[in-house]
Amino acid sequence: MGSRAWTEAPDRNLHLTRLIIVAGPPCSGKSTFIATLREGRLQAVAKTLEVAHPELWAVAYAKRWTEALAGGPELVMLHYDFLRFWKRRNVGRRVYRNDPALRALVAGSERTSAVTLWTEPAVLTRRLGRRRPFLLRRWLRGEFRQTVQGSRVSRKLRRLYGQHRRLGEHYECWFSFCAAAGIKEHWIGDTTEPVTALHPVSDWPMIRAGGVA
Repeated sequence: MGSRAWTEAPDRNLHLTRLIIVAGPPCSGKSTFIATLREGRLQAVAKTLEVAHPELWAVAYAKRWTEALAGGPELVMLHYDFLRFWKRRNVGRRVYRNDPALRALVAGSERTSAVTLWTEPAVLTRRLGRRRPFLLRRWLRGEFRQTVQGSRVSRKLRRLYGQHRRLGEHYECWFSFCAAAGIKEHWIGDTTEPVTALHPVSDWPMIRAGGVA
């Protein structure tokens, strides 16, 4: 797909000075990364991203991205689960291309950067297990349908996290989409341990193999 055609803004009234997409699978630490960055506790990361005042950035979530734009922010961090469509059906660049949140925000931003978070699969599985009490609380609140759906998704994720090659294919599909969409500023953060630095996306093979600190 041509990046220029894809980034023709569907909403010409939307204008952002900067957009940072913080992407990764569930349990990769997207919320923690964004919160820690906005609190000013990731100074090296902020310097790499050229973010002078992280506390001024609004946070948008892909499922309800329009809510974050109500006040007309010019600086936005997008919390993006790149498995959100796969959890219901197969995923590919075309699915990302048709995502309303990605399409509108990238098209409406003067400058877009991406930070993709990588976590060792065994750690993802452990973190996923810590979400079980949340599902139990939903059940006790009478949210039966949501609890059943959440349990199904958890089982699907657990199987995926046990298949390292397949998980890597999802990352590569996401990287391919970002390149095709013209997102040139793309970084990877390893959140297996608390992240302290970002690496260029070209380091992906070494990061996946555990060769970059």
